[in-house]
Amino acid sequence: MLTIVFCSFHSEKHIIRQIRTLSKDFLIVVVDNSRNAHFKNFIKSKYKNIKVILPKKNLGLAGAYNLGLKYSLTKFVMLCPADIIINKKTIKRLLKVGEKIKNFSVLGMAYKDSSRYQNFGVLYKKNKTNLKNVLEVDWIDNSYIVNKKKIGKKLFDENYFLYFETWDFCRQLQGVYACQNIKYVEMGSKSVDLRYSFQIQLSRAWHYNWSKFYYLKKFNGYFYAFRTSLKYILKYFFELLLIILNLKKKNFYVTFAELSGLLNSMFLRKSFYRPFERPKSFF
Repeated sequence: MLTIVFCSFHSEKHIIRQIRTLSKDFLIVVVDNSRNAHFKNFIKSKYKNIKVILPKKNLGLAGAYNLGLKYSLTKFVMLCPADIIINKKTIKRLLKVGEKIKNFSVLGMAYKDSSRYQNFGVLYKKNKTNLKNVLEVDWIDNSYIVNKKKIGKKLFDENYFLYFETWDFCRQLQGVYACQNIKYVEMGSKSVDLRYSFQIQLSRAWHYNWSKFYYLKKFNGYFYAFRTSLKYILKYFFELLLIILNLKKKNFYVTFAELSGLLNSMFLRKSFYRPFERPKSFF
């Protein structure tokens, strides 16, 4: 009934943890964007019901989820990053709610710690559901069940590499729900091996700003996105100036990546930055 798709990028320890916890109860597909053939062979030798897919290139989150959906043959597919803590009871509870909401497209949960971020959001007024603690929402951010029959041919926009792709996906659909009383732990951008933390910090800084502008432009128009982003351009320029004066080299690269991602999106350039791949130019 359910396949769990994990997007992995140098996330081997997390993936093995997930497999040990969940593989006895669910089919698992791992889309490994780091294309680690040794890891794939190791999983294949140990577990028979786990499929590890090595794409030809790093697809990012949107492309990985599309590939995972393609290779999942079950009615329901749960899409997750590697760095979550969840157990089979929580997933089965979520499935039971899904059985009661026959027309759902996407069904998500709440973060156990929602003091900083919510895992779902409401932009427009929604109708209340008959089920207690279940809300109709506009988007789910992380770790959710997709009803393949209901979404039809709708897929993630692969212009995104990282960030905002799930918001975009949900806004294409009707029947997006969140269960407030079913919760899980999201570890907060810790899916990648800590050895690569600085490279990943640069990638996230670049892509968050590129994706945010692209998302705003797509749904609100270019001039709205431009007006909204002007204050951030000034902010990043002033931050760079202060960093240069204080000679903080590491901070300079992160802030420069933020500014570069935003400007490239404003100039309508594609999302080209990839971790561990040196770009020909930032602009």
